[in-house]
Amino acid sequence: MSFSFGGGTYDNEIGWTLVQNNTNFASGGAGEQLVCNLSGCYTLYMTDSFGDGWNGATYTLTDDA
Repeated sequence: MSFSFGGGTYDNEIGWTLVQNNTNFASGGAGEQLVCNLSGCYTLYMTDSFGDGWNGATYTLTDDA
């Protein structure tokens, strides 16, 4: 499974964390991230260091199947 984050005006401000059962599984900023062996339910937390939102940035989740 891969994630892609970005495309907004201030991509350097965005961040994200993928959490399962109160444990951080993966995190990062703008760009692409490959995450392997996902099973179960996860929560995706999206953050912005400046506090004004993602300014048009998006995320895309791509399943290998």
